[in-house]
Amino acid sequence: MKKSLLATGIVLLFLSGTAAAKEVNEGMCASYTKMYCSRCHSIKRICKALEKKDEEQWRQTVTTMAEYGGLDQDTQNTVHACLSGMKPGDPIVCKK
Repeated sequence: MKKSLLATGIVLLFLSGTAAAKEVNEGMCASYTKMYCSRCHSIKRICKALEKKDEEQWRQTVTTMAEYGGLDQDTQNTVHACLSGMKPGDPIVCKK
């Protein structure tokens, strides 16, 4: 019984951590994209990538870019949640 409760607790903790990492708002995404991504890339390039990349591809991209930009893990998680949660043409990044 105790092992079952412990296992359930661990699963819930993992899931809540995953959900929390993805809870980002538009303002945060706009700010992070401008602050971190557009240091090196044009907004147009980032916008085009929204049409091409899935969640795993964004994870790889953010991890690689973090090596160049020195982003900590929390910032990487936020940027990943933002970019992987956007649809092509999303006005948060693709401003006209």
